[in-house]
Amino acid sequence: AKGGGVETPSQLRYLKYFDAMLCTSSGRLPKPPGLFSARLNGLRLIQVWRGPTPKGLVAAVHLRGAEGGSRIVHWTAPTDTADGDVLELDLEGVRVEGDARVSIFDWKKLSKKGTEMAEKATCLAGEEPGCLFTFMFHVSFLEGGHLTVHVTELDRAWKKKKIYRPEGRVVMTYSLFQG
Repeated sequence: AKGGGVETPSQLRYLKYFDAMLCTSSGRLPKPPGLFSARLNGLRLIQVWRGPTPKGLVAAVHLRGAEGGSRIVHWTAPTDTADGDVLELDLEGVRVEGDARVSIFDWKKLSKKGTEMAEKATCLAGEEPGCLFTFMFHVSFLEGGHLTVHVTELDRAWKKKKIYRPEGRVVMTYSLFQG
């Protein structure tokens, strides 16, 4: 974090993960979360924008590597339409484990340089050209088959109240398995 404190909604989400782990440890040193994998099936962006839902959006799924950098393991096709205030993106069952990030990009603003930066992790998460918003999560803390992230919990979007609706949300569906 730039200022040394908690600055983004994803950082707050990780603190909540750690708090939940401590609260369930009964005063003992908590065990690390189990090793799970997930297949990400899709994203539904529901009432996210104040105006019309933009066309030409793509999602990228990033995995954090052992050295701390990230790599993109999946890109969706650019969207051409939205069904009213709902936009669906197919994640095609991409497999993730550990720390993961989903980013939404404006395809028209995502230059070749931006794609290279995103794929090589040469800039801070969410600072890639064309990145509209992003959220991070850890697979071991997923439960229930879907993760709902409200606009107020989306990195970058939470600060842009004139563009995004605070009641909007992104719902990611997934299937979990151990190993």
